[in-house]
Amino acid sequence: QGDVQRDLEAAKTQLQQATDAEQSAHAALGEADSTLAQAQKDWDAAVDAASTPLREAEAQRARVENQERRLGEFAQRLQRLQEQQAQVDLASLASRVSQLVAAHSEADGATNALRGQLADVDQQVQDLREQRAGQEQQVESARQALHAVRGKLAGLEALQRTALADSDKALARWTAEHGLDQAPRLAERLKVAAGFEVAAEAALGHWLQAVVSQNMPDAAPPARLALVSDDGEPAPAAATPGGTQALADHVSGPAAVSQLLSGWFVIDDLQAARALQNKLEPGQRLVTRAGDCVGRGFTWLAGSGGAAESVIVRERDITALRSEQGDCEKAVNDAEQVIQSTRTALTQAEQQRSQFSGELDTRVRAAGQALAARERAQVEHDQAASRVEAAKAETAELTAAREDAQAQLSDARGKLQGLLDTAEQAEQARTAVQARLNAARTAVQEQRAALDKARQARQDASVAVNERQSRLQNTSQRLEELASRKTAVASRLEGFEAPGEAATESVEVLEAKRAPALEAKQTAEQALRRCRESLQTADTRVRELLETARRTEAAVDPVRDALQQVRLAAEGLSVRRQTLHEQFAESGMDEDVVRGELDPEATVSGWVEALEAMERRIARLGAINLAAIDEYKEQKERADYLDAQHADLTEALDQLTDAIEKIDRETKTRFKATFETVNSNFKTRFPALFGGGEAYLELTGEDLLDTGIRVMARPPGKRNASIAMLSGGEKAMTAVALLFALFELTPAPFCMLDEVDAPLDDANVGRYCEMIRQMSADVQFIIITHNKLTMELADRLHGVTMAEPGVSRLVTVDMDQALEMAG
Repeated sequence: QGDVQRDLEAAKTQLQQATDAEQSAHAALGEADSTLAQAQKDWDAAVDAASTPLREAEAQRARVENQERRLGEFAQRLQRLQEQQAQVDLASLASRVSQLVAAHSEADGATNALRGQLADVDQQVQDLREQRAGQEQQVESARQALHAVRGKLAGLEALQRTALADSDKALARWTAEHGLDQAPRLAERLKVAAGFEVAAEAALGHWLQAVVSQNMPDAAPPARLALVSDDGEPAPAAATPGGTQALADHVSGPAAVSQLLSGWFVIDDLQAARALQNKLEPGQRLVTRAGDCVGRGFTWLAGSGGAAESVIVRERDITALRSEQGDCEKAVNDAEQVIQSTRTALTQAEQQRSQFSGELDTRVRAAGQALAARERAQVEHDQAASRVEAAKAETAELTAAREDAQAQLSDARGKLQGLLDTAEQAEQARTAVQARLNAARTAVQEQRAALDKARQARQDASVAVNERQSRLQNTSQRLEELASRKTAVASRLEGFEAPGEAATESVEVLEAKRAPALEAKQTAEQALRRCRESLQTADTRVRELLETARRTEAAVDPVRDALQQVRLAAEGLSVRRQTLHEQFAESGMDEDVVRGELDPEATVSGWVEALEAMERRIARLGAINLAAIDEYKEQKERADYLDAQHADLTEALDQLTDAIEKIDRETKTRFKATFETVNSNFKTRFPALFGGGEAYLELTGEDLLDTGIRVMARPPGKRNASIAMLSGGEKAMTAVALLFALFELTPAPFCMLDEVDAPLDDANVGRYCEMIRQMSADVQFIIITHNKLTMELADRLHGVTMAEPGVSRLVTVDMDQALEMAG
């Protein structure tokens, strides 16, 4: 314990000495820090003194560069302006404009002249068309009159042939064999005075059908046949009864007619004839104008309607109609020739108008091209004049700006030189201050090293003192423990000495008490070792921390130097920033607006690359086109015009789409209504035509706009089938039912049916005719047919017959009049 106490006193003495040395080093370090702080202030002042002229010099240098760049741009722009002015020839452009104005005026005059000619030709074409329309109406009227005459003539000829024809087929063959079939009948050769036709027909009777021919065949005919020769002597005149006229005097024709009419006398009325009946000589006969015949012993009464059925009257009417037909045909031919000449003149006028129109189009295009060329030349002249004026004004502005820039450049260069001289002096002063600062930093570093050494010695002494104190404390505790154990052992020895206690306590019990004491001792020794190890670890940690502190203090100086360099760089950046602010202010832009529009993710390197790329693009563009502004305006106007046109087209397209959708909707609605109506009518008409069965229409698709329609029909006694599986007659009847169903939907004034009944039998034709009869109250039917049942349905028949080989004639029969004539 005494040794430990002496070691402790020695350690405390060393600790006191180390503490005094640390305090001395700390005081020396404070003086060195004060010297360093003063040197740092001097350095900062020197840096400020040197940075101000440098900053101003940098700003002036930027201004000088800016002015030099502006002067270079001014020189380039002036050169380009001079080149552009040299390239523009306003006199030639003005001359070209004058020439194009004259050409346009000439083309416009020619166009107006052609328009006048074209107007005259148009008026001529209009007059010719009106004239042609009137002539066509005249031709149509003449044709209608001709058709009416031909119809009447065909009807009368048909009746005449019927009246004069022989119904005996054998006799017809005989006349054909002997060449008498084409010979005229006596009725066709007669010419009877007006008013005597009925009397002549009553007198001649069946002789009117007699064949007039020079050749009299030798063979006997198979039946009675009257033949009349065209030659011979007329009969001598006979005595005329009182109050009568010889009928032969009023009839002319073949010579045999006078023989046939010999003895026939015309009297006014039947009463007068009967008064002379008994006075007639043999062979004499009386005939009234009404056709009543009176002879000795007989009377033949004609009855009513004789004149209407007279063959001679009909033949006279036929002759008159043939003459009228010739006049009508001549009128039609004359009118057609006139209209043909009018059409020729109209064709020539239209050709002339087409020629004038084509020439006018050519002239109009030429005038338009001349106008466009004139406008383009005028625009080019105006643009060139504007560019020349703008170039002159810009040249004056550039000249003034260049002189101003040169003055500013001279001033800036002078200021820059002065600032560079000031900056050089400040730099020399800063160098001296920096040397003092470096010396002060070196002294501080040395004092800090001494302080660190003193601190280390003090810490070592403190550690030794603490170690000695711990050992002394441990030793004291050990002595106290030993004293306590000594007292306990002494107490126990006193107990062992008692006579009764030795007998009662055995060795085993003592051993049992001794074992826990030994364990406690071992535990205490282990704890003591752990504490000593922890103390050694803490001492090691303290030494490491002191070493780290020394290294940290040593690393502070480079950091301070780097901080000083950063401050210098910051000063330079501040000067650069001030220069950039001034350049930005000269550009006239608002910094806040630019910052607001700037991309938050933008970087300096990115903008530098973009700037370099833009400079390369500008360099590739070459010289600046000063007319680009005007061209841009023109293109901008055209783009606006095209945008407006596009908007109009888009709006028109939308309107067209809406109209199409509206039409589709209306089409679907109307188609559906029409389909349902036609289907309903078809369902009604089909059973009426077929006498039963059923039929309907069905759609083949869902979309009403492109769906098809399938016709389904089931005649009586058949299964359901499509119309393709029906027979020809059933198809025809189904088609008629569908046609009539459509007619009920939209009735027309008339309907033409072309041999619809051809494949039908009589029963189906009857139902077909019955339906036509029902519908004829509202619709006029024009039917082309060969079926007699259908013909019976008609009110008027029009047919084509060939009475003579190779000659077709139109026959028209009014059924009501025919029935009346048939009696």
